[in-house]
Amino acid sequence: MWQLTPAARLVDLGAVHGRQVFFKGSVREVARLMPNNLNTSVGVALAGMGLDATEAELVADPAIGETAHELEIHAAPGTAVLKLGGREVAPDGDPVDYTTFSLVRILKRRQARVMI
Repeated sequence: MWQLTPAARLVDLGAVHGRQVFFKGSVREVARLMPNNLNTSVGVALAGMGLDATEAELVADPAIGETAHELEIHAAPGTAVLKLGGREVAPDGDPVDYTTFSLVRILKRRQARVMI
């Protein structure tokens, strides 16, 4: 997935054989580097502490096989983790399409569990 994005300039993707964090910084920093690929990170940051106070990690992991998001929230009551996996979307595809379908899939799964 990362091969056709600016991430290819940050890490030798052909040499990645396991989970590798290739960028860590504020959401503002990562959005400047990859403005067409991180709408989910920006949305989370805007809903929370802002672009500068929200940290992002970009990870290459051949074992995942698809685009995924992991949100980790640290607060006084404890830590919450939300993991979202999704279908492959071409890097030049519409990232809003990916995000929308991921959220629709989660809602459908929740609805199916409630009906059982």
